Amino acid sequence: MAWLRGWIRPPVALGTWLLCALLTALPSRLDPPRQLVFLDVGQGDSTLIQAPGLRVLVDGGGTPHGDYDLSRTVIPALRSLGVSALDVVVATHSDTDHIEGLVGVLRELPVGELWIGQRDPDNELLAELLAMAEERGIPVREVRRGDYVQAGGVRLDILWPEGHFWSTEPNENSVALGITAGEFRAALLGDLPAPLEHSLGLGRLDLLKAAHHGSRHSTSATLLTQTAPADAVISVGYNTFRHPSDEVLTRLDAAGVRVWRTDQQGSVIWPLP
Repeated sequence: MAWLRGWIRPPVALGTWLLCALLTALPSRLDPPRQLVFLDVGQGDSTLIQAPGLRVLVDGGGTPHGDYDLSRTVIPALRSLGVSALDVVVATHSDTDHIEGLVGVLRELPVGELWIGQRDPDNELLAELLAMAEERGIPVREVRRGDYVQAGGVRLDILWPEGHFWSTEPNENSVALGITAGEFRAALLGDLPAPLEHSLGLGRLDLLKAAHHGSRHSTSATLLTQTAPADAVISVGYNTFRHPSDEVLTRLDAAGVRVWRTDQQGSVIWPLP
């Protein structure tokens, strides 16, 4: 406005604009955020793990009965969070509502590695994702329990699969992850059903990402007793599966767990200590 009114010359106006842009960009560069971001991708899953030197995207949402490319939602969300490249992308399992959007993410953003659990040769969408990784020169790693990555005071552990057997049900092959930051502990369980949740030996948690969008077949009372989380996040949108189920919501309430839902709160940002 000062330039348009003739109060300052164009070089001064340009210099002021560049300085403002620099000051806007510097905080995220000098002090990168440490946080979990549960992105609102409707009826699906997509979680960003951010720490200095570590940017991990777990799943990318999808539309099982539609043709909307969820990467058109996920990529702008990542960029608004200051993420223009990813160290790791995790495809928890082959369900469309988890990995369809990752194809566009791999196509548009620099990615260090793609982590998968089961390499299902009969799943067309997973084959498309792996083909995109090959086209972009992105290494693919088949992770197993005991694998981990850490940086910036945050550690990400693979809790499942063990890799000894594979189920015919994709949900039972979900990659489950544990997150540790100081004394803080969280778990992302993909779509694992209750019997496999119990086998993880999670111990106490501060935050639980409820498996399978709050399905009644997951997040059992036994798991809540074992983990005693103060908070739980449910990634969910409009659906015909009755997710989250009334049974799960009742269990969470009975256990004194605060619930955060992406269909009600939108994207949930959780600072890490």
